[in-house]
Amino acid sequence: MRHPQDKPKPKSLSQLAYECLENEIVTMKLPPGILVTEAQLRDQLGLGRTPLREAMQRLQWEGLIEVRPRAGIRVTDLRQSDFAKVLRLRHTLEPELVAAAVANSTEKQRAYFARLRADFVKSEAQNDRAAFLKADKALDSYMAELADEPFLALSIAPLQTHSRRFWYRFFSANGVAAAVQLHLPLIDACHAGAGEPARGASQTLLAGLLANATAQMA
Repeated sequence: MRHPQDKPKPKSLSQLAYECLENEIVTMKLPPGILVTEAQLRDQLGLGRTPLREAMQRLQWEGLIEVRPRAGIRVTDLRQSDFAKVLRLRHTLEPELVAAAVANSTEKQRAYFARLRADFVKSEAQNDRAAFLKADKALDSYMAELADEPFLALSIAPLQTHSRRFWYRFFSANGVAAAVQLHLPLIDACHAGAGEPARGASQTLLAGLLANATAQMA
């Protein structure tokens, strides 16, 4: 069994470029439907050609951008009703990843969840959407790293990104408190090394997000 590091491993230039461009899309700095060129993105974000192209390939596969030859890069549209579809898929898949993350981790590795919890709580105290998204991304990434289930993680990661994008566009105006409170039981169960409670907390989190989304769309 492979044990990951006690904290997230260092990121490659390609991963950093991906996270930079992903964040621009999630936070609507690159809004749905906008058409930009590769050169504009390099200048705007300060990214190198090769890391940017690798990031673009991944984002295109995830359905966040469309690469149009001789035209540029178009950010895909958003339909609010699709958020529920994304959450239902996550509800099916993600609890298995969470259970694997707990089972495959050491006590020392699980200690990092305390830092993640503090980041979530701080984002709530400051009602900081950007800080919440950063903490949520960090939690998802660390969970995938701990789980050592690459095929499952590859299936879930795009759904998590789409979820953040939907949440920011349609629901974040109401603040981060409700979303943070749904995450804390999951983080606490993972920190405690409680696999089945963590699985259940993941299911409750995603059911809660789905209920909130459905109520606001009604």
